[in-house]
Amino acid sequence: MHKLPKLPTLDDKKLWETRLSIFHYPALTVSHQIGLFDALDEKPSRVDALAQKLQIRVRGATVLTNILWGLGFLECRNRVFSLSPTSKTFVRNERPFT
Repeated sequence: MHKLPKLPTLDDKKLWETRLSIFHYPALTVSHQIGLFDALDEKPSRVDALAQKLQIRVRGATVLTNILWGLGFLECRNRVFSLSPTSKTFVRNERPFT
């Protein structure tokens, strides 16, 4: 019978953050390019309304909003997405730090 390896005592969070970051930056960039942040700044919205406004598929809007929500760029209450303070400050097209 094989002996199971001893579990590491270190947290692997940094490894996963680095590995998943290849998806984070493209999601942020695409969202900025298609006007997702500006649309939510204008009016917090549910995914279906946001997709319609941006003229993209609901599935794509769902993926982007969920990634951005998980990263802290969006807030979500009762399925309505809005900008987080970070996004209000740094990622809208009209902001000087964009």
